[in-house]
Amino acid sequence: MGEVRELFKVNEVELIYRNKGKVRDRPKITSTRFAFQIFLGAWNTNKLELVEQSMILLVDQSNGCIGASLVSTGSTCATLIDSKIIYSTALKANASGIILAHNHP
Repeated sequence: MGEVRELFKVNEVELIYRNKGKVRDRPKITSTRFAFQIFLGAWNTNKLELVEQSMILLVDQSNGCIGASLVSTGSTCATLIDSKIIYSTALKANASGIILAHNHP
């Protein structure tokens, strides 16, 4: 029986979410303008006019911003977005919604 277990070893997958802030301190996304301001604060401004990137904001049920995550970086004229990265990030953060942004240098 021990030999069979060794033949079929699989990796353990562990999802971890650490919330360093209090829920009440999350900024509420109340407009697209406010979401834009949060994106600008999270983005590396040295790359905004250099390469295309995509970023998501993760929000809870009351549109409180859980956090931001860079999901892709490309070239000067394109970036590929892997939906698995977006979904796994949102699930890991226990987000109820996402807001996706993309820049054009």
